Amino acid sequence: MDIEVTNLELVEAPTSIRPKKILSNEIRRAIYESLLEKSTKGRLKKGVTKSVATQFSVSMRTVQRIWKRGKESGACADVSHRMKKKLWLHKDST
Repeated sequence: MDIEVTNLELVEAPTSIRPKKILSNEIRRAIYESLLEKSTKGRLKKGVTKSVATQFSVSMRTVQRIWKRGKESGACADVSHRMKKKLWLHKDST
């Protein structure tokens, strides 16, 4: 059984690149406070990270980064994002 194939095209699968979600400092703080409420002696039980991630509709990795940053910053627990505000100057095109 010989099958002859003609007119083949290579079609690239679309890459699914999600736009980066930038969390406000208030949401980051709320995530950290939620983790603090569920922690025992500064430790999180299994599944807490996942439940908080689901609650705030973010990835587990994001919640882990916020937790780590809060613990590293000490008593003040600064979990705000590190992005700088950019001022865009628009010139008139007239």
